[in-house]
Amino acid sequence: PEGLVAQLGSSNGFLRDLAQQTIQDQHLSSAIPFLKKAINDTTNNLRSIHALWTLEGLHALETNEVIKLMARSDWHLKVQALTVLPSVINAKSFLSYKSQIQKLVDAGDERLMPYVAFCGKYIKPFDPVYADNLLLALAAKYKNNNYVADAVISNLAFREELFAQKIALSIPDSNLRINRQFKKVINSINAVQKNRDPAMVAKLYPKGLQVFQSTCQTCHGPDGNGIKSLAPPLNKSEWVNGNKEKLISIVLFGLTGPIKVNGYLYKAPEIAGDMPAIAHSEEIKDEDIAQLLSFLRVSWQNNSSKVDVKEVRAVRERFKNRDKAFTHQELDAMVTK
Repeated sequence: PEGLVAQLGSSNGFLRDLAQQTIQDQHLSSAIPFLKKAINDTTNNLRSIHALWTLEGLHALETNEVIKLMARSDWHLKVQALTVLPSVINAKSFLSYKSQIQKLVDAGDERLMPYVAFCGKYIKPFDPVYADNLLLALAAKYKNNNYVADAVISNLAFREELFAQKIALSIPDSNLRINRQFKKVINSINAVQKNRDPAMVAKLYPKGLQVFQSTCQTCHGPDGNGIKSLAPPLNKSEWVNGNKEKLISIVLFGLTGPIKVNGYLYKAPEIAGDMPAIAHSEEIKDEDIAQLLSFLRVSWQNNSSKVDVKEVRAVRERFKNRDKAFTHQELDAMVTK
């Protein structure tokens, strides 16, 4: 065990990880005395970090050991000590951790503040008032730090609007990062709440959901709002909710080049240049395509009529000799028969 613990300080990352894994997988409790010595080794921070997590994995990590790491000078050690907090904080140790966290806040190392903010969730069960005041203080002091903003908001499930109002009282400038991020998150939550019940849609079009998840979701996102550098949104898109022949044509034969969605022109590299066709897929039948498009036209905040398999077959027949993807110009010029 002593040799394995020594390897936790190796300059070779593979050896460090292997030693840690071996101790934990074999539950080598005989290594604990050596780990407790290693965690306090001020000459090798890597050994201290690996000893910390190995002790945590063996359920042998003590409060005083975490507190000492928080007090060490190297900020990487402090980060690790803050990160392990959810595993070790309890009613008995809470006050010790609270005191040390407050010292970190007072010291003002901005690099640590996102990690401090993440701790708010784990402090809250023991002292909800302090946890909220901690988040408010961090938001006010580091109001233009993206990472602090995200960390603060991550603590606030179902309380985002109330908290945003409190922050706006002390820092009303809507252009500050913290306020902009709150607005973005709240708008996203409100949008989701307007979405149709996904269980109901899945029941209506089970095959459509299956095809979407296996074929479309990777690029367009599970929420239909698109993924940067891959594909534009399907949610509230005029291409999904509009002319069915155009929509069927895109899915059957693909789309190439830029495309305008809700007044915004998407083009490479913001999105991939081409959307692949599925007209010649042996696995996806016309009935499946009809289900897929019907699923899309009533998912999220879309609210359009279903697509019948006869409509899919008609478009396939109309363009049976086509061997290339459509451009948006061709689609715009399309006349429905």
